[in-house]
Amino acid sequence: MNDFGRKLLKMNDFGLKVRFWLEIAKTERFR
Repeated sequence: MNDFGRKLLKMNDFGLKVRFWLEIAKTERFR
């Protein structure tokens, strides 16, 4: 895998984590 692809994967993983935590924060607030 080239460097660009690796960076893209890392960014995608980070984005997924952020989305995941945002969902958790939302459910925590509305409980």
